[in-house]
Amino acid sequence: MTQKSLFERQNTVGRYGEIEIAVPIFEELGFKCLHVDQINIHERAFYDLAIRKRTSKRYFKVEVKTDIMSSLTGNLLIECKQNGKDSGLTITKAELWAHIAGGSMYLFKTKDLKKYCANHKTAFYYNENGTPMEGYLVDIWRLTKKVKHKEFLISRIKREEIVELWEEQSGKRFPKRRL
Repeated sequence: MTQKSLFERQNTVGRYGEIEIAVPIFEELGFKCLHVDQINIHERAFYDLAIRKRTSKRYFKVEVKTDIMSSLTGNLLIECKQNGKDSGLTITKAELWAHIAGGSMYLFKTKDLKKYCANHKTAFYYNENGTPMEGYLVDIWRLTKKVKHKEFLISRIKREEIVELWEEQSGKRFPKRRL
């Protein structure tokens, strides 16, 4: 099996979270969902989904993050810079932030998440390709105690599928499963 680039792997796992987990949850709640690629591909860096109640004309933009390592660490990594340039939480145009972590999808108002992160230091790290990154490393438990949110449970089958997809994309075994 060939190992795919970090970008290809993250993109595949991220898309899975958007399409196979977030969209069905929003649709079950009565929202109509559009992927940003269906609206304006040039906005891809700023949000992932647009959702609206079927009875409304107003769409809400949603950023969806799939954080597979959170099931091992108990932390969310919320990206804010890549290669010294603003990214992630810093540049999003989304009103809502959906973070898929472990067995749940957490939904926050982006402004509340930004306010919470503003009181925390960022962590500097390098991704697998050696790209310098900066992000907020936040404890899931503390975050959900301090910031108003909605939590939606994800089926074990979907969680296992994310791990299998990650393994397939990376050519590696996922570390000790704690799903």
